[in-house]
Amino acid sequence: MADPDRQLRRLRMLCIVTFLPAFPLCLAHGIASEGIAPAIGILPMAFSAALSCFLLWRMRKDRAAAAKAFNHHAHHRGIDAEDASDEEDGGLVLVAKSAPALSFFVFLADLILALSILTALVFTWVDVSINRNQWRSYWPKTQHGDMAMLAAYGTIPLMVNL
Repeated sequence: MADPDRQLRRLRMLCIVTFLPAFPLCLAHGIASEGIAPAIGILPMAFSAALSCFLLWRMRKDRAAAAKAFNHHAHHRGIDAEDASDEEDGGLVLVAKSAPALSFFVFLADLILALSILTALVFTWVDVSINRNQWRSYWPKTQHGDMAMLAAYGTIPLMVNL
């Protein structure tokens, strides 16, 4: 079974990485189409990337503190760090007092951000489908296809971030 911390780090890194292509694509579509969708999706993705950066930093800090405490515990007992992991009470355990509150805050923030991204996606899909006929009236035929493709490419990172 995979390490839950490793999976969490991968998902948080995915949030950060998907923001990089989403920003220029969504912004370009918003400027070119003079519309707010999917450019409004930049906001929840930016907050999601910032939250992910904070959580990755906190995980790294907690892991360093736990390793320091583990090595300190093993040193005072006169045991090598490798041998201490075999003992029942010598394992690496870090219990933060604020863990339940932080977990609830992260859950709530992720839920709000996911709903915000989903709202931006729905408005983008509705906007593209409604404006399909309007774009043909005052834009060249190729421009409609370009806007639809730019909207599609801009929403892919939003869907991945969900």
